Amino acid sequence: MRGVEFGDAKDASNSALLDAEDKIEKAKEMIKKANLLLSKAEPVRLEEIARLEQLRVQNDEVLQQELAQRATLVEIEARLFQTAIFNEDELRS
Repeated sequence: MRGVEFGDAKDASNSALLDAEDKIEKAKEMIKKANLLLSKAEPVRLEEIARLEQLRVQNDEVLQQELAQRATLVEIEARLFQTAIFNEDELRS
């Protein structure tokens, strides 16, 4: 009877060992797949960072243009105001 119990225990142990080895192999495959995905994600992340930097530069350029346009507008308004004052003075004299 002890031989049967030992055999059953050995079979159960071998089965558990094979199951564990199978799970380890599956885990290794999952790790490989995850590493592959990560290796693909890094270049995409770097591209996105580069694109964001380009957009930041473009935004800075637009802001500079807007500031220049506002400065020109202020200049034109000042000239118009001076012209209006000059015209009023001319009409009075």
